[in-house]
Amino acid sequence: MAKQNDGYIGGFSGRLGTAIGYMWNGRWCVRSRPAKVSNPRTERQQTQRALFAREVQLASRMRWVLGVTMTEQARSQGMTAYNLFVKSNQHCFSSDGNGGLKVDYERLQLSQGMVGGVVATDMGCQGGVLEVGFTTPKGTPKAARFDSVCLYAFSPELEEGYLAAPVYRKAESVKVLLPDELAATDLHVYLMAQDAQGRWSATAYCGMLPAGGRPKGEEKAAPEPMQPAPQAVPQSAAASPAPTDNYTPDTPAKPLPGRAKAPDPAQLSLF
Repeated sequence: MAKQNDGYIGGFSGRLGTAIGYMWNGRWCVRSRPAKVSNPRTERQQTQRALFAREVQLASRMRWVLGVTMTEQARSQGMTAYNLFVKSNQHCFSSDGNGGLKVDYERLQLSQGMVGGVVATDMGCQGGVLEVGFTTPKGTPKAARFDSVCLYAFSPELEEGYLAAPVYRKAESVKVLLPDELAATDLHVYLMAQDAQGRWSATAYCGMLPAGGRPKGEEKAAPEPMQPAPQAVPQSAAASPAPTDNYTPDTPAKPLPGRAKAPDPAQLSLF
C-alpha cells in the first residue's frame, strides 16, 4: 500500500488504470488492483465472512465509545479505532452451530493500554439509576487517585450503548441515570480507566445486569436483626407514670443498637 500527499494529481478515490485510490485514516492512499480475485464459497469461508461482518456491525454500533477509548491507541499503531477493535476482538465471535452467531461480551475489549485498571466490587440498578462500586487491586502499577474511570453500558437487544461521564478513581463508585429504553433491557456493563495523559487501561467487565434489576446471584438476603433478650423491669420503672404526648424526657433517647458497618474493601487498596 502506497501513501501520497496532494501532489500534481492530488488524492483520488476509485480506480485509475491498475491503481485504486482511497482515503484511510485521514490520508490518501494508493494500492494496486488485484489481477484476479479468489472468491471461495466454502461453508467455512462463509462462516468467517459472517463473523467478520458481525464484528464490523458491532463496532459500528459502539462507535461512540470506541472513538473515545481506542482512537489514540489505534493511531499509534497506524490504524483506525474500528480496525483496532476488530483486530483485538476476533476471539469473541463464534458460530452457535445453528446458523447463528454468538458474541462473548465478557471478553470484549473496548480500550487498551498500560494504565492500571479497576475491578467492580458491586453493581445495582434501581429506578433506572445504575450504580457500580469499584476498586484498584493492591499492587496495581500506573494507577493514580486522580485517574478518570468511565462506565459503559451496552444493550444487545437494542444494539445501543451509554457512555457515562467519568469520575475520579478515588471516588470508588460511579452512578448514572440510564435512558428509559436502555434500563428496560439487559445490559452488559464495563469500566475503563484513563490517566491525565489520555492513556487508557484494559477493559474491566462488571457483569450482565438484567432489565431493571441486579445481576442474578449478586443480591443476598440480609439476615434478620437479632432481637435483644427481654429484661426484667425495675420496680421503680414499673411504678413510674406512662409518658403522654406532652411528655419530655430529661435526657435524649439513645439510638437503638445496630450492626457495625463492614469496612469498605476499597479503603484497603493502595490508597
